[in-house]
Amino acid sequence: MAIRNSTAHEGAESTVAVTGPSTFLNLALVAFALLGLELVLLILEPLIPTTAGTIEAALVHWIITIVLWAGGSAALVVWALRHTDFTLAADVRARGATARWLGIGILVLVTLFAQWALRGGVLPPNAEFAALTDRFGAAGALAWLVQVVYYIAELGVMALIIAFGQRAGDAWFGRGWIPWGGVTLSLTWGLVHFLTQDAATGVYGIVLSLVMGTVYVLTGRSLVVAVPILLVLFII
Repeated sequence: MAIRNSTAHEGAESTVAVTGPSTFLNLALVAFALLGLELVLLILEPLIPTTAGTIEAALVHWIITIVLWAGGSAALVVWALRHTDFTLAADVRARGATARWLGIGILVLVTLFAQWALRGGVLPPNAEFAALTDRFGAAGALAWLVQVVYYIAELGVMALIIAFGQRAGDAWFGRGWIPWGGVTLSLTWGLVHFLTQDAATGVYGIVLSLVMGTVYVLTGRSLVVAVPILLVLFII
């Protein structure tokens, strides 16, 4: 819901559209629903003429999911830019603060170390490459590349949940230093891992969600700046 405020400036009246928090919460939930399309695909996949467990089946699953997530994310961004006061960039002064970048650097290093330690001294991309090579042989490298694109598409949707959730939280509760977007992600994408995987993965998903939300706040709420950093946290 858009609320229009009129202010006078040097004799001229200007109108600024301020989007209500419920609109951004709805956008965050729509983005979360995009992630749920993968579950629908899993139900429909028996109709696709591929053999379960083969490289072909894996590629078909990842490619269709990538198209759904990337296309849905693009549509959401276009709609938000046209119909709300949502922006992709932030105040340059906020992004350039030394303390903010120091905080981001610490979060990245701690997260990467935790991922390395949890994998027994191996970073996730290396472990996944080895697993896919063992599973698919020479085709493992192709599977790994497509899987990376799949993760990038997933991160794109997650970033929108964070951004829209942050706008809703800021408007409702204030206290702009709180990562409301990370809280939104943890209550959606993070909690789902308790249902689809084990408890340890669920806890990790919630913690990673909060870390990502904090990084977004520290970048001055800029998706342009935050997404490359979030990709490092999510993929590596």
